[in-house]
Amino acid sequence: MNLLMICVDDLRPLLGCYGHADMQTPNMDRLANEGVRFSRTYCQVPVCGASRASLMTGIRPTRERFTTFFSRADEDAPGVPTLLHSLKENGYRLVGNPKVLHEVRDHADVWDEYLKSDLAPHPGPYHNPHTLRRAEEAKRSRDPNTPPWVKGGPAWECEHILDDAQHDGNMVDRAIQQLQSLARDGKPFAMGYGSISVHLPFKAPKPYWDLYPPESIPMPDHQHSPADVPEVALHNWQELRNYVDMPAQGPLSDDTARTLIRGYRAGVSYLDAQIGKLLDELDRTGLADYTTVVLWADHGFNLGEHGLWCKHCLYEPSLHVPLLIRPPTGSGFRPGTVVHTVVENLDVFPTVCELMGLPVPAHVQGKSLVPLMRETTAQAHTGTAYSRYFDGESVRTDRYRYSEWLNSEGAIYARTLFDLKTDPAETQNLIGDQHHTEIANELSANLAELRESKGATREA
Repeated sequence: MNLLMICVDDLRPLLGCYGHADMQTPNMDRLANEGVRFSRTYCQVPVCGASRASLMTGIRPTRERFTTFFSRADEDAPGVPTLLHSLKENGYRLVGNPKVLHEVRDHADVWDEYLKSDLAPHPGPYHNPHTLRRAEEAKRSRDPNTPPWVKGGPAWECEHILDDAQHDGNMVDRAIQQLQSLARDGKPFAMGYGSISVHLPFKAPKPYWDLYPPESIPMPDHQHSPADVPEVALHNWQELRNYVDMPAQGPLSDDTARTLIRGYRAGVSYLDAQIGKLLDELDRTGLADYTTVVLWADHGFNLGEHGLWCKHCLYEPSLHVPLLIRPPTGSGFRPGTVVHTVVENLDVFPTVCELMGLPVPAHVQGKSLVPLMRETTAQAHTGTAYSRYFDGESVRTDRYRYSEWLNSEGAIYARTLFDLKTDPAETQNLIGDQHHTEIANELSANLAELRESKGATREA
């Protein structure tokens, strides 16, 4: 059996198959209809490098490892084999591209083939003369030691260009050529296709923007911070403010917010079209009959909820991610299965191993989701997911999200608790409500136990 693993940056479950009927995502919906959709999957860290390193190694982040966007698996967890190593050691030819692991240099020697775009690196290229000029002005004005994405240009561009004029379209052409070669070769392969089409700056070709007329763009219902949350539970969404024409402080105008939401939605549909090309090529070459397709996202993305943008926080929009798995036809899984149990990105590693018939390495701390995929009657809402970001640690149960922040001495200095059954938008912090003291203390003890074991154990 072969593997196509689609690894997406910044993708929240804003898809048709997740109940958003206004989204144009026919190909990801197709994956869900032909495979298994996990409705409640959560990332370990709401930032790309750390999240990908945790998923790929199968071990949890701690205060010392997997902490930032540039975290690397080979540096933070030296000697720990990744999912890629497990595949390669079991005879799979590995083909990848940027944004599988965040850093190109991270375990660079594991790949047999590594596909690169011939386009300018992120955040380029811009195409409109005005946005290109603004980008060049920003580039000239910044300190030479500043990372290229800081004040890299405008936060969006809407131009009538071909799909392959942007990174994902350019990269999918190379991936299709590689699939054709792999089909001719006939040997087992694992392809990791990394996508940045939903990442800032939002630059999907204009036809995808046209799918979402400006007047159709909804604003979030709750654009203010939740009641009674500590300051550390919020942030200044500096990632977005780094782009030119964004305010250094304070909220966005409604027009700017709607344009960004529209650009994000356009990027999701652009991504969907590229995924469709990959799926069609699997069908055309006959590889679909022997290939498991797995789609995961490193983290979600706030689109104005709580007055926040981007990720970097312990709220549902930044932690909730899609997970779609399509085993080959005839492999015993019921198409269109939906699993509602709370699961984690950490579970991807052992799940792929079991689906591919490989042993799960002893160090892996996630749990295989194959039993949930098979036993559709055993999908009780009993799962638990753990996330963290710098001082903050968070646990998601069927009903609650509890987060706490600890100083360097291990003392808790801030806490939040949301009842997602009665308050799914996380608008009211229940810490301090005597009726919720017991559940808050129970979940705090749960985190303490996990912290003591460095994530070596996990509740079902």
